[in-house]
Amino acid sequence: MSRANVHHWKDLPADSPMPLIRRQRVIGENVMVSRVVLEQGFHLAVHQHDNEQITCVLSGLVRFTFADGSTADLGPGDVLELRGNVPHGADALEESELLDIFSPVSLQTGIDRVHQISARN
Repeated sequence: MSRANVHHWKDLPADSPMPLIRRQRVIGENVMVSRVVLEQGFHLAVHQHDNEQITCVLSGLVRFTFADGSTADLGPGDVLELRGNVPHGADALEESELLDIFSPVSLQTGIDRVHQISARN
């Protein structure tokens, strides 16, 4: 039996797993979509996770950093595809809105893990 659910971003709860970020999520059986707003100055250290991740930049400018030291500046209309276990980090160069798509579902994304490690140190 199939199910269809309609969600409205304005009605979904938001959390802030780290300073300078707000996130809302729709969690399905095999995929998760997160609407993410990053304030200018947000920094996420290089990390990796098993999930595949596709990040769609809706507004703003975000610099992604990779393990080899290379960077990619993404703005509106740009999409970053990350296979599982690809090291990456992010810096918001200005206020930015993103859609992050993760598969498989994971309630502990890279943001959650990096923040937990930082909080312990």
